Amino acid sequence: RARARPFSPALPPPQRAMAGDTQEAVLAIEVRSLPHSQCHLSSGGASRSAGARTLGEAGRSVFGAYESQAPGGKARPCTLRLCWMLVGVFLVVTSLVCFALTLLWIETAADETKAVSDTHTDIRLHYENVSERAIDALLNELVLQDMYVERLAVAEYINMPYLAVEMLGGAMDQKVVTVEGMDGNVKQLWWLQTKLPALEKRFAWGGIPKLESVFYADKHGFFASYSNECANPGRSSCSGDMSYALYLRPPDDLPGGTTSPANASAAVAGCSQAMCQLSANMTLEHVHYYMADGLTGEPRFLVSHQEYDPRERPWWKRAVGTIPPQIVWTDLQNLKTVRPDVAPHGFSVSRAYYDDEGELAMVAGATLRISHISDILIRRVTLAAQNRPPDSESCIFILDDTGRMIASSTGMPDVLCEGTACSGRQQMWNSTGSGLIKQAVASLLQRFPSGLAHLNNYAVHVDKVSHYIYSHFRLESGRESSENVGSEPNPSTRDLRWIIVRAQPITAYEKQILEEKATSQQKSRVAMANLEEKIDSKELVTLVLCGCFLVAGALGLSCISWLVSRRLKTIANQMDKVARFDFSDSNCGGLFEAGAKTPGSDSSTPELSPHRHSSKIHEIAHISKAFHNMTSGLQSFSRYMDPHIVKLLVQSGQQARLGVAKAQVTVFFSDIADFTKMAEVLEPPVLAELLGEYLEEMSGIIMEHSGIVGEFIGDEIMAWWNAPPLEFDGKQHTVAALSAALEQQQRLAELREHWSEQGLPGFTVRMGLVRGQALAGNLGSTTRMKYGLVGDNVNLASRLEGLCKMYGVGCLVDDGVRLAPGVPEHFVFRSVDLVSVKGRKNATEIFELVAKRGTDALAAPSSLAFSADFAAVQEQYRQGDFTGALVALESFESRWPGDKPASILRDRCEKLLKYPPGNDWSPMVQLHEK
Repeated sequence: RARARPFSPALPPPQRAMAGDTQEAVLAIEVRSLPHSQCHLSSGGASRSAGARTLGEAGRSVFGAYESQAPGGKARPCTLRLCWMLVGVFLVVTSLVCFALTLLWIETAADETKAVSDTHTDIRLHYENVSERAIDALLNELVLQDMYVERLAVAEYINMPYLAVEMLGGAMDQKVVTVEGMDGNVKQLWWLQTKLPALEKRFAWGGIPKLESVFYADKHGFFASYSNECANPGRSSCSGDMSYALYLRPPDDLPGGTTSPANASAAVAGCSQAMCQLSANMTLEHVHYYMADGLTGEPRFLVSHQEYDPRERPWWKRAVGTIPPQIVWTDLQNLKTVRPDVAPHGFSVSRAYYDDEGELAMVAGATLRISHISDILIRRVTLAAQNRPPDSESCIFILDDTGRMIASSTGMPDVLCEGTACSGRQQMWNSTGSGLIKQAVASLLQRFPSGLAHLNNYAVHVDKVSHYIYSHFRLESGRESSENVGSEPNPSTRDLRWIIVRAQPITAYEKQILEEKATSQQKSRVAMANLEEKIDSKELVTLVLCGCFLVAGALGLSCISWLVSRRLKTIANQMDKVARFDFSDSNCGGLFEAGAKTPGSDSSTPELSPHRHSSKIHEIAHISKAFHNMTSGLQSFSRYMDPHIVKLLVQSGQQARLGVAKAQVTVFFSDIADFTKMAEVLEPPVLAELLGEYLEEMSGIIMEHSGIVGEFIGDEIMAWWNAPPLEFDGKQHTVAALSAALEQQQRLAELREHWSEQGLPGFTVRMGLVRGQALAGNLGSTTRMKYGLVGDNVNLASRLEGLCKMYGVGCLVDDGVRLAPGVPEHFVFRSVDLVSVKGRKNATEIFELVAKRGTDALAAPSSLAFSADFAAVQEQYRQGDFTGALVALESFESRWPGDKPASILRDRCEKLLKYPPGNDWSPMVQLHEK
């Protein structure tokens, strides 16, 4: 960088607690000056104070309980005690030991059985609770999707007549349908009746017509309609040539005022020969019912006729009375027909059309029957039960927002009142014969007391009392009532305001799950009962076996105890020392003798070899040799991991297990800039030596400041502080981390001078530090694991190290580091930017570590002014004052030229002034690369 910024020396390592202090350093190693050589483990220069807790205590707090002999306690001679116990009081000791072991076994077995049972029960209950919540969420979504399909089925059905009316009006706009052209108009109706349903591929319900009938009428009383005879319940089949009916009514204003049937055809213009001949047989003011040809739509023969005036029908009056013209729905009505055996109830959709002079030309419409809607709902219930157990206790029904029934899967009696006194009257929901319908609507009104008109568009409710799932969807169509224009959208003012409601028992979805749950609970109880029974049966066997083994063992041990007791005691004492990583005796109490140093070994760690005359007994000698190999292995093992972690693990007295726990840590990442280019230039041996020297120096500084070197990733160093949290009771581990970072930069500057004298290239290092919560513990697999950290803050520290290259700085930290306890009083920072790194949505303010306060020139007023001036620029920029920020940047760069963060900020301000941002501008920079 153009501006030289010297780094201050590191802070002195945090004060270690002395003997008697309440704050003790739990990772300390006591080092004493002994008159003879010591066998100890080098820790890379990491010194520890004399009054700290032992590593055995640290290991117990991290990895588990480990009972060790009290220091300074004097053990009685093992040989004398063993002989006294096995020979002098053999019978008494045998009885007591047998009794004690049996009681211990029984108590332990009972406790373990209870613990296993409690743990199993807790896990099962937790799993059941989690499963129930997940099943409830999935159930709500599934029911909602089912209801959406029901709504879609009904909507598709009522959309067909709506579409037919629109297309008939479009045909009139295109002059395909005219007032005078009866023949062309009838053909257009025939096309709509037969071709339009074929265009809707997704709607196929088998036996339910997609379009029941289409019709039109004019102001002269002329009426024409085609009807799908599949809609009539009296027909046994819908196939063949007689599948459609044609209804015709001649106009009533004939020339000359005559009512003679012979003159009826004179009023019909543009008709075909067949249609004109047909008109000659028409009776005025009557609608005529013809069977139509299934291929051409032409009438075959007259079935019947009756008096009928379309202008008196509700669909005509509502359509003509709607200004401006739009498609309207009628209320539920009796669809009057000329067939005495058919008197269906249903709805009509119609629209009035006017000519170019504004005169009424015709009213077009179509019909649908509520019995067919009920058929659709019945088929939907049947279809939903295909992949589940029989669903006879479910129902789907439709009612309007006044509570009147429209359709129901329970049958038409719940929709229309039957009987001579109320024939054809529409049922209210509370007057139906279905208790399930009443129960479902009552649940809706309980949740929405303001009435059905104020329901949500859709909702799902699981009633744990009735064990039913109630769901509904609103379905609306038609015009908005003119008297309610400008009113709130809820309640709705459309013509057709339906509510589709479905009631299903919870067991329709969860029956098999509940059965499996009960079965698993029963199996669990049986398994635990069998386990307890087996444990009880083993108690007597245990008593007998304990007595036998103790007698045999006592006889054998009494013969050989005096031969091995002293030697075993010596080995045991030394093993206990090694377990505590205490290599204070160079020859380990005479068990080993010092050997020659091996090439490359630590000068402070002597090589040990088994004493040639350690024991005359082969097994004891073999144990001594194995112990020597174990000691050498531990010494070698410590070179592959941080020595502090190795000591804690060994002294814990337990095997390492996979598991993590939350810890408040300071995470550190460093990386050599342009290492790849340097690796391509240097020879491998030179590169290895250079990299080794660098890593040795940097890791030593980290450990001097009580840090944990987690791993070397090529040229990258990952380290952290306060995990395990044994050293920094004052929570000032971030101060130690920052001190280590500054000392590394200072040491690296010295190494660059040293390398330059040897003709080797120098390099710079980028660093990133983050303070926050992470998961610390043993990671990996059951066969290969390491002690390390994972978490979002670990990733963030790595990202900050990478961002140093972008901003041209040596060390970046987050706001957690800057505001950590003890940091503001000791270090100077400057705000660099507000970014959102890849993988995180929240903004992170990043700071450059400038210097340490009060220790060097840069931490004097000049460094404080450097940070304050750039902070002022950042404040103007983040407030959106880009012009003011540019002016401040010119002053800043004149005083501190070559600063890359300032250059980056200047480019942003110039771009934002050239292309001004919107009101939603944010100073946060979204980074898309690591």
